[in-house]
Amino acid sequence: MRSGYAICLCDQANKVVSWRVSKKKVILDTVKTVQDQALKDMSGSISKAVACFSPSTIYADIGVFTSISEEATQAHIRSTVDNLGLFTSDYSIAFKKLEDIDKIRARFSYLAVPKKDIAKVNLLDAETTTLAILCPIEAALAKAVSMNDDRPAVIIYEDHDNLRIIGSKGSTVFFARTVSKKEAFDPISDIKSNIEETMSFMENEYGEDVANIYRAGIQDTPLESDKPVVPIKVPVVESNSKEVGQYPELVGSIFATDYDFSPVSFLQTRNYKSISAYSMGVSLTMVILGIIFLTFSFINMHNARAYRSMGDVALAQYTEDLNKLEKDYNSFVKENPSSNKQINISRLIIDFENQPKLYNILTDIIRSVPPEVYLKKISIKRPESKQKVASSRLESKESKPKYSTSTRTFNVNIEGRIFGTYRDARKRFLSLVSAIDQVYPGGKADFHYGKSDARFSLALEVRR
Repeated sequence: MRSGYAICLCDQANKVVSWRVSKKKVILDTVKTVQDQALKDMSGSISKAVACFSPSTIYADIGVFTSISEEATQAHIRSTVDNLGLFTSDYSIAFKKLEDIDKIRARFSYLAVPKKDIAKVNLLDAETTTLAILCPIEAALAKAVSMNDDRPAVIIYEDHDNLRIIGSKGSTVFFARTVSKKEAFDPISDIKSNIEETMSFMENEYGEDVANIYRAGIQDTPLESDKPVVPIKVPVVESNSKEVGQYPELVGSIFATDYDFSPVSFLQTRNYKSISAYSMGVSLTMVILGIIFLTFSFINMHNARAYRSMGDVALAQYTEDLNKLEKDYNSFVKENPSSNKQINISRLIIDFENQPKLYNILTDIIRSVPPEVYLKKISIKRPESKQKVASSRLESKESKPKYSTSTRTFNVNIEGRIFGTYRDARKRFLSLVSAIDQVYPGGKADFHYGKSDARFSLALEVRR
């Protein structure tokens, strides 16, 4: 997502802010605090959103579970939580893989929250809103801290009703506990003991020494700790509103990718819109390729017409020059009949001119070839001269010509192939024979069909 709304679903009032990505910065507008009905009324205008929620109870832990499939991991974690007996009502689980142990096991971090705490997301319209993620506020805060400090940390978040203690490293939640301010006998001592317990738990269980304690929220309850207590800062965020720094949970939800508790209805909308965007992208790509191919086809057609026009002009010029040469030579011979050699040369030229023209033969054949018919070989030969009976007289040492110089016919053999079924190949071959027969009638044809193509030959006698 490059823009949208960030929403924090809270017990007292909900916080909403619009955001967009500009270069490497995230630009936030003014944070609005709205009640449930107001959020429901504006949900029709929210097309893209990320959200976090405030669970009444949360359990966080890390363990080794099966990694054969997502469903198997879910069932294994649920069995572990059931054995602990922490929840009296239905609950939901979200998890992230930390590392593989072997081919069938891995180490996972997981969170479990009551399912009723997720129901508030239904204030948004599941049919029109693409919800990128719905994570607990604990996960959003861990993500916000990790963007500036990925060392082990303890995060204290306070709202009107609860104090939340979170142990995290990077964006992974190691420990989470919620202390009710109304039910606590001494909130100050309770929060202090919980901070010490969280730090001890992370150091003893996971060998992680806490570097800093971060605090966010309304900060009504004083904190006592040996570690420095610092506010959460996210360096990649810009805003014209000074109060944005008071809501790191909104910023964390924008960048969060783990512990997604999105209901099925929102997951379906997300998948449908992803498929729609992919389909639109494919369609646009095909349209662009079609335009490119169409452009190339027009260019090639234009070039083909230009080359054909140039060829026709060159052929006409050649014919004109040859006719002019013939006229000039005939005029020269008539004016200078001085020797038999000149007469013989004249006869040779006249015989040559009376022969069929090769370029005319090739042009007639090529124009007769229908589509899907491929010519392999065209051979054009003069008819051989008739051999005289040997005599005892001495013959001239000059070799006699093998071919006649006064012939007015050529023997033309054509070989080719036709791909396709027998019926199609036969039909195309008959079309070829019919077309050539109109130009050079009386030829002989031979047709053989193999496994997937046909081979043919034509024997023609071309006369002037």
